[in-house]
Amino acid sequence: MEQLWRTFGNLIPIVLIVTPMLVVGWWALAVRRRGRQAAVQAYWTSGLDILIALFTLPVLYLVFVPIPGGVNNISLVPGSEVAKAFTYSSEAAVMQILGNLVLLTPLGFLVPLRTARMRSLTRVILGAALVSIAIEILQAVLGIGRISTVDDVILNTIGAFVGALLALLCLKLIGVRANENPVRATRSEGD
Repeated sequence: MEQLWRTFGNLIPIVLIVTPMLVVGWWALAVRRRGRQAAVQAYWTSGLDILIALFTLPVLYLVFVPIPGGVNNISLVPGSEVAKAFTYSSEAAVMQILGNLVLLTPLGFLVPLRTARMRSLTRVILGAALVSIAIEILQAVLGIGRISTVDDVILNTIGAFVGALLALLCLKLIGVRANENPVRATRSEGD
């Protein structure tokens, strides 16, 4: 628990400050889009855009904030950093695995809801892998005391895949086909 507080404690004031701004941004964006879209559609797409931004900010914070005294390293052997973490502490290893799985899961869930083109698991996997690779390369180049590892890429991609599976399941449950707009598909003809 102490590790969680040290990792995420700085995010609490940021979230408290940013959340009201995001709510106002959601409303303003929806109002602006109402000229081009129906009201429900404008609020739906604006809400998803704001949620994507909301989940992107902590990702950027967590992967680009320097670790004081951290060592820059690159590990290209799958499983090696996870195995090494288990030699230090099983709790730390589990936190590392879960953290990397969860990192891109919200984006894997939200992006297919927002964009019909991303309702393909192959596209989500490819997109998540590319984003994760870019993050690892930037961490290595910036020298911020983090280990750039293929384990992170694999776990981030699996997390995004799980998020996309959940999104596609939700869309299927409400009867939305892959190329349909969720708002239009769920509204009746009389609306």
